[in-house]
Amino acid sequence: MRDLISVLRTFGGAAPRHTLYAHGFTQRQLQQQVMHGSLLRIGRQWLALPTVDPSVVTALRAGGILGGGSALRSYGIWVTEQTRIVDVATVPHSSKKQFNGIRRVWHEHAADADPWRVTVADALWQYLQRAGRLDAIATLDSALYRGQLDLDGLAALRDRAPERCRPWFDLVDPRAESGTESIVRVSGLDHGWAVEPQVSFEGGRLDTVFEGWLCVECDSREHHSGLEQYDRDHRRNQNVLRAGGRWHRVTHFDVMHDLERTMQLISQILSQGHPTRLRFG
Repeated sequence: MRDLISVLRTFGGAAPRHTLYAHGFTQRQLQQQVMHGSLLRIGRQWLALPTVDPSVVTALRAGGILGGGSALRSYGIWVTEQTRIVDVATVPHSSKKQFNGIRRVWHEHAADADPWRVTVADALWQYLQRAGRLDAIATLDSALYRGQLDLDGLAALRDRAPERCRPWFDLVDPRAESGTESIVRVSGLDHGWAVEPQVSFEGGRLDTVFEGWLCVECDSREHHSGLEQYDRDHRRNQNVLRAGGRWHRVTHFDVMHDLERTMQLISQILSQGHPTRLRFG
């Protein structure tokens, strides 16, 4: 049934039965598609395409919808924590049945246009309840950079965020293109260094510039892959050296698993003094 598949795709691959009834499909038609394997039946209320993300199926089977960090990942927003645990947004006073592999988020929430997940604003609020400082700033940077949150939304989120989180909003910067860049930038600011993200240089951009002369490139699984990208980065780094600056490359592993040592090395380079101050633009 092509029309049914198309309708489900408009909802991101999963929808409650009442929504499909409202689009003119009958209970018999839906049941036939389940029997043919064209649809997954999830509990009593939900139907989904077989290709839907497994985390969505887990959340719906647990009696909630995708929330917190799991919902943020579904929007393409950076979440530092890599885990198989699914954050399930569950309204208060609903079923407390336990499921393996989930983490319930008890919170009155609004569903997105894709009804199997909470809105970006609610997902961010839920995530802030347990996120650490660097991780939270990286996620907020990402939400702004990807256009999933605007400055008005950021201000509204700050007003409702936990008190401990509110000072972190002063460090949010939408220019950061990856979570690793955000973490390195804020860690540099914590050391008292002047740090500027995404600095224009010879028709391109440098990830992060420390103290006006040390260019720190943050390798990311998403933004720095492929031979062509590597060649562009290499030529740009050579030009930085020709202009009198210095550059240093940090990997995803360096930032995510060895941040303290990574920042110590940056500190060591900075302590050697700058050869000259670069002119960007």
